[in-house]
Parts: sequence; C-alpha cells; structure tokens
Amino acid sequence: MASSLQPPVDFHDFFTNSDTIEHFARLDYELRAGVYIQEIHPEQRRLFWFLEDQIKPIEEFYLTVYGLKLQHRLDGTRRFYFLQPTEQAANKIPQLYRRDLKPDLIIVGMLLCQVVFVDLEIPSTIDELMQLLVLEYAPYREGLLRHVSKLKNSKYFATDLDDDKVKKWLSDAIDEFTKLGWVYKPGDGTFQIMPALNHLRDLYWDDIMRMEIIYKSDNSN
Repeated sequence: MASSLQPPVDFHDFFTNSDTIEHFARLDYELRAGVYIQEIHPEQRRLFWFLEDQIKPIEEFYLTVYGLKLQHRLDGTRRFYFLQPTEQAANKIPQLYRRDLKPDLIIVGMLLCQVVFVDLEIPSTIDELMQLLVLEYAPYREGLLRHVSKLKNSKYFATDLDDDKVKKWLSDAIDEFTKLGWVYKPGDGTFQIMPALNHLRDLYWDDIMRMEIIYKSDNSN
C-alpha cells in the first residue's frame, strides 16, 4: 500500500531558492503584521505569486515555527491569504509585528461592510463614505457617533454635525485598512475595496446586520 505521508519539506532548498531570497523577508514581515496578501492588490502581486508557488514550505514554516496556520479565503483572482493566530501562538508574534485595531476603527470597518456587502454601494473617497453616513444612515448616525465617543473616553464628537472630526475618524480608519490590505489607495485621493475585507465581514456579520438596531437604541441614551 502506498504511503499517504507527504515527503518532508526541504527547508534548505526553500531558503536558498532565489525567489525566497528576494521575496520571503517582505512576505514574512507583512503576514506577521496582520496584512492580507492578495493577487488583485497592485502592490502585492509578486508576493502572492511567490506564496502560491511555495505554498507547502511556507505553510510548514509558520506551523512549525509559530504554530500559526496560513489560511485563504475566496478563489481565483479574489483569493487572499492571512495568518490565523491562536491563543497559544499569540505570544510568539512580537508586538512590533502585531497590528491590533482599536474598537472605534473596527466600527468603521463594520460600517464599510454594511455599505459594500449589504447596501451594495462602492464608495471610493472619504467624502462619498461621509455622504452615505449622513444621508443613508441618518436614523442611527447619532447613536453610532455617541458610541464612538464613549470608546474614545471623550466627547470627541460633540455633535453629529462635526464633519471635520467625523471625516478624520473615517480617514484614519481607511489608512489603517490600507496597511492591512482591506483597501488599496492608489495615491490619487481615492481608495479601492480589496477582497480581504470579506474576512472582516465574516467575523462581524451578525453585528453588521444589527447595526441599525444597536445604534438606534443608543440615540436615547
């Protein structure tokens, strides 16, 4: 009977490979920083191609060294990869590499998922996202901004009409999402939604679908 065991990964061959020498250091830094790697991202294509070409040794490296699983979601040109941390492995990632989002920025991510995946709108500028918040989500905008102020432990939004602060909040979030690979900023003042935003949607889907209920109730608090 033929053995079902896979041959062991030859890490010497992997680490002396010219493509590994060229690409792995950056790929490793990005993955351990929580960045999602995807082919459709203009600045990640070569990393994505290298990752897929060397998928077995890369999977084995993270599982063996860090106890992390290299995961992927979606298929074709929309496929994206990321490291899935576990409670046991979390302390193996130095804080320098970890990028934890503040709760108020996660709310922007949930709002963006509501816009893109539920309402099927595709904003490409902060002004467009702001307009949706003002016009489409007016019934719970005040409650949402009040909740964000609580998270910031301040009266950050003195009023829901404080447009400059709201825009800065949205802009700061988009900057963080750009670092993660959830969106891409080509440098012309716009941003593009990347497939990796689907992972945030999957993680917070129940809360995303209840945002109006949650933050409408906050209007009266």
